[in-house]
Amino acid sequence: MRSIGKIAAAGIAGAFVGAALALRAGFSELAESQKVAAQTRAVLKSTGAVANVSAKGVDRLATAISRMSGIDDEAIAAGENMLLTFTNIRNGVGKNNKIFDMATKATIDVATALGRDIPTTAIMVGKALNDLELNTRGNITGWSALRRVGVKVTADMMKQAAAFIRAGKPMEAQKLLLRELMTEFGGSARAFGTTMPGALGKLGNAFDELTAAFAQGFLPIILKVANALTRKMADPKFVANVQALGTLIGTTIFNAFNKISSWFGEHWGQIKEGFRVGAGLAGGLAKGVQGIARAFQFLLKLGMPVFTVIIAQIKLLLALISGLARAFSHLPFIGGKFAGVAEAIDKVREGVRVFESGLETAANANLAGGGGRRRRRRGGERLRGLPRQHGGSVMPGVAYRVGERGPETFVPAMAGSVLANGASGVYIAGDVHLHNVQNARQLLDELQRLGRRSTAQRRGRHGGHNLALT
Repeated sequence: MRSIGKIAAAGIAGAFVGAALALRAGFSELAESQKVAAQTRAVLKSTGAVANVSAKGVDRLATAISRMSGIDDEAIAAGENMLLTFTNIRNGVGKNNKIFDMATKATIDVATALGRDIPTTAIMVGKALNDLELNTRGNITGWSALRRVGVKVTADMMKQAAAFIRAGKPMEAQKLLLRELMTEFGGSARAFGTTMPGALGKLGNAFDELTAAFAQGFLPIILKVANALTRKMADPKFVANVQALGTLIGTTIFNAFNKISSWFGEHWGQIKEGFRVGAGLAGGLAKGVQGIARAFQFLLKLGMPVFTVIIAQIKLLLALISGLARAFSHLPFIGGKFAGVAEAIDKVREGVRVFESGLETAANANLAGGGGRRRRRRGGERLRGLPRQHGGSVMPGVAYRVGERGPETFVPAMAGSVLANGASGVYIAGDVHLHNVQNARQLLDELQRLGRRSTAQRRGRHGGHNLALT
């Protein structure tokens, strides 16, 4: 039952939405129709209805042409209104003397055939039918304008029309022109109605008429409501009540503003104290954040050697895997699969290098700052590296402070140890290669040579290699 209820509710809601949309379209169509009808009545009144047509007749003719062609009936009626302004275009007595009706049909056919809008075409046809005065050459000026848009007005046709006008039969001249227009363009509107655009136009016109009829049923109620509201808003008592309501709202807002202002004035001291306390809390929070940052930097400083060792092992492993993948990529048939693996491993290696660079940058920044205390060498240069004045192990790629003649930065390429001043032992920061040594004498000579070179290097500013014989 709940499911059925939901379906029913959805159907009812859809029906209301559809009705609202139809009502909206209907009111739009109804408003346009009434606007055109009002213009028709105004033209008939101003011209004294000399065309011998009524407003209903204009509407009926527009509706008939619209249903046959698919052209909007309001557009056709607007063309008729334009033709009504030419007072020499009239419906005469007799079936073949309906000049206004024939002029309307000719206008729609010409506009459809030439692709012109209906009001402009109505003006062109209306002038040709209305202004039948002859110029000095015996031609009708309005007909000459039709020649420029493709109407075949021949010299014989012009002479025949001039004869009708001189004989006091202007309607015969009009019928002559209308026959020519029907010969060239007649049936264009009906033919358009047989095409797909015309069929869709007919469907749209039918829907507009239906929605307009639907809206027409609501119109009396809406007019009653509109009239009632108009009378109500013109009632002095109603206006006075609205004015009183506005005064009440304005007074309430003003009083509320005064109360808020007074409250701020009375409690301004407390508000300032609250801001001061808040600022103190914010400062304390900032100091706490700085303390957390320093603690994190200290932890990073302690863990940097460990990170370095781990990253070195990861880099070695990734290099080995990348090399194997590149080697396998040259194998037939399956080598292409390993090429993609090698590229992926290289991207991972690049990421590891970026991570290692970031750690080194952070560690160097920490050590340069000295945990918040600035240590400076002579000349103002900031010291860098972990202190090893008391000796200790060193890791590859990490900066340390050493030096027998002043602080120096030492970055070993491999793991080892730094011996404190006076400590015994041997520290080799790299491999020592002894070439062509075959006996003890040659070994002693080679060691002495290395010792002399080390002594010469220690005379420099930064010292050099140390060789101790034990």
